[in-house]
Amino acid sequence: MEFLIATWQAGGATHVAIGLGRLLAKRGHRVRIFGPAELASRIVDAGCDHRASPAAVEFDQRRRAEDQWEALRRVWFGRELAEAFTAELVREPADAVVVDYLLRSVAGAAEALERLVDAGA
Repeated sequence: MEFLIATWQAGGATHVAIGLGRLLAKRGHRVRIFGPAELASRIVDAGCDHRASPAAVEFDQRRRAEDQWEALRRVWFGRELAEAFTAELVREPADAVVVDYLLRSVAGAAEALERLVDAGA
């Protein structure tokens, strides 16, 4: 099976996404993880393919999250990440998609795309 997992620069959720990808890859599945460039080596080390999310929606890990609310809103609810994820799915479909629960716009975009595919559009 083909899996596409979406993650972001979160502490705990990132570990779960990459760990899930590692387990799926060890079972012989093809796994792509859509996430920030800074995670590329960890993703590849887990046996997965890295698909870079837009650099414009990455935030500065050296700064406190509380000081970057606008950047976090763009990651969680913005269009850039959702559009890039949708483009990845259209370019290369997946049998299953896993999206971090905080990436609301990405989850919504994946659901909308699924409805279009199911409707035969």
